[in-house]
Amino acid sequence: IQNTVVTTDTKLNFDKTLDITVHSPTLNASDIKTVAKVPIKGSGKLKCTVKGKMKTPTVVGSATMSNFSFVNVNFGNVAFKLEYSGQGTIRIPSVAAFKGRSAYEISDDKVVFKKRAKGGTLVEGKVHATKVYMSDLRKIFNLESKLLDEIEARSEGDITIRYEPGGEGTSVVADLKLGGISVFGETFEKGWLKGQWQSEDIIIDEL
Repeated sequence: IQNTVVTTDTKLNFDKTLDITVHSPTLNASDIKTVAKVPIKGSGKLKCTVKGKMKTPTVVGSATMSNFSFVNVNFGNVAFKLEYSGQGTIRIPSVAAFKGRSAYEISDDKVVFKKRAKGGTLVEGKVHATKVYMSDLRKIFNLESKLLDEIEARSEGDITIRYEPGGEGTSVVADLKLGGISVFGETFEKGWLKGQWQSEDIIIDEL
């Protein structure tokens, strides 16, 4: 890990318990890619505590990241908490994210990581958009198609993201309620958008 700075304040007690504070004032997500083997970028700060028995410590922490990108999705600025209770699983109870004018959140019960037999990690998760603007979607999902330039709207709903390592890339399925809509110059008060895209291919199933 080359670009991340970590400091610790460690206490090893005689009763075989830990009391450690970990602080990273400079956290570079690209260093995590070295360990996790999934596309990840961004920079920020992390602070956590490690307490309890040496074999089953409890870890509680929080982090903020700017320009955060994960599995080729540009989430923007994010803030999250993490928990580990010695059961082999790290929980991230919730993630709050902001990109441009848009805001959305992710809960860890809707994110799945699967090791594939042929190598790599498949990631699938569901993002709940509390307020996402169509003009921000191109930036969030790296869409080169200009179709979304003709649609301006405020949206709310679920976006499912699936990352398939090696060739398949990242695919997205969206199911969104729309408000304040402008489509090819025509205006509407509210509506619905169902669509999917992968790389440059955009399919609008219902608008």
